[in-house]
Amino acid sequence: MRARIAELEARLDGLASSVATPATAISQLASYSPATAGGLASLAGRFPPPDEARRLLRDFLNFDLMFRTVHAASFTRRCEAALAATSWEDADAPFLAMFAGALLVAAASTTRAAAEQREARLRALMDALLAYCEDRGELGIDYVHARLIAVLTHTTGESSSPAKMWLALGKAGSAALLAGLHRDRAGESMFDKEMRRRVWWQIVFLSSLTAERMNIGYRPMFPDVPRPAVVADGVLDTLSAGDATTSWTGIPEWGYVDAKLLWNDYFVQRDVLLADESVPLLDRLANAAALINKLGAAMPGYLTIDNHPYHSPPWVHMQAVIMTIALDEAHVHLYRPHFGAADPALAATALSKAVEAAHRLVDDIRMMTTYMLFSWIDAPTTALWTYGMKSFTGGMVMAYALLSGPDDPLRDRHQADLDLVIGVLKSNLNMAGSSRSNAQALRTLEGMRATILARSGLDAGDSGADADPRDVVDPYTGRTVPLPRAVEDVDLPGEWVEWDVLFRELFQGALPLPAA
Repeated sequence: MRARIAELEARLDGLASSVATPATAISQLASYSPATAGGLASLAGRFPPPDEARRLLRDFLNFDLMFRTVHAASFTRRCEAALAATSWEDADAPFLAMFAGALLVAAASTTRAAAEQREARLRALMDALLAYCEDRGELGIDYVHARLIAVLTHTTGESSSPAKMWLALGKAGSAALLAGLHRDRAGESMFDKEMRRRVWWQIVFLSSLTAERMNIGYRPMFPDVPRPAVVADGVLDTLSAGDATTSWTGIPEWGYVDAKLLWNDYFVQRDVLLADESVPLLDRLANAAALINKLGAAMPGYLTIDNHPYHSPPWVHMQAVIMTIALDEAHVHLYRPHFGAADPALAATALSKAVEAAHRLVDDIRMMTTYMLFSWIDAPTTALWTYGMKSFTGGMVMAYALLSGPDDPLRDRHQADLDLVIGVLKSNLNMAGSSRSNAQALRTLEGMRATILARSGLDAGDSGADADPRDVVDPYTGRTVPLPRAVEDVDLPGEWVEWDVLFRELFQGALPLPAA
């Protein structure tokens, strides 16, 4: 018994000692890093088996047709070298992080079975490799590129969202500035220069676009950097300083991204136009709409629906339709904030212009869905929140048009387009990679449809519960959707909710945001 008591006293003394010296425990915790605990070889050993990794790599390259974040040929060569490697140095960690991110994107966008566990493992691997890079100071272009691919991981999968994408872009942009991607370097090869500029401009464009999507009211500022050369990926490896890159006449993969960069100019010019209060608001909106039309006219022929070559690769038509969708969606977003304006003439014009553009948008979505479901069976998934968000925009405008104009001669067309968008979102939910936001968007539109049919004296069937149009929240941004003045018997909300509730759905569980 005495021995047992002595043992307990010794344990208590040890416990008291550890409590009395918390600095020791803190020091031990501070010296522990999950990223470095097993070394780089241990992290490399957590990659999927080679055959599975190659399959996921193919899926990623197919997914990346919509983004062009990597140079497919050189990226594939480096991935194959990584799969064959038997030893590792710290300098290899950034590319391994890129590779892990690519596999994560593929896993999230292509499979459902056991996807959650595999995605969790791959995300943990990518995060650990990024942390390893930071611990070891490996923060060059490969690290920045890995951060860019990490941004893509928030475009697909159940938990993907524009809010998470925005936060990831903050890290990518900071990394790009830290690594000096905005500066030319002595002795830099043409390939390295072009890839550095590609990564830089991808981050610039995605930051600007996501800020626009979230209606944050912030325009990311980046140093001006020459745009990458618009040449085919197949010749990028062989570029030399004397190449006349502007004379290349094929369909370059980078041309899609280069054309999207025109949106940066539009956002800036539009903001300047809309800020000029000496011009009547309707005239300002008309001038901004003219800017959108001018942007569309500046697109190269292969990125327009009617002019791209007939025998071009399938991704060319897909990219042309995406460009057309973006143009029509921009018209909707230009007018949508003014649906609930106090001026009846402004509110009516805004809704009319938005409905006109939304019909074109839904036609584009129909074209895109038909093409990717029936004409290109190997097409990348259309279940991304980026695509669902566009569908939701078109559907909400159709719902508001139906609620606002019971005697509208185009009512049947509005109803047909609303039903089509609901069908597209239902289809997306059956695809891998669909987000919770898409499911919320579907429930919202089904509820709006039930309200519309009930007011028309029709049976909504199982299309969803009756919805109050006063409390519609955009599931992608968390913002209350402005209600048209013409909708009867409802209280009009303000133009937009305040900053403190901006992300009330997308940031559930996060720290509260300060009030504006």
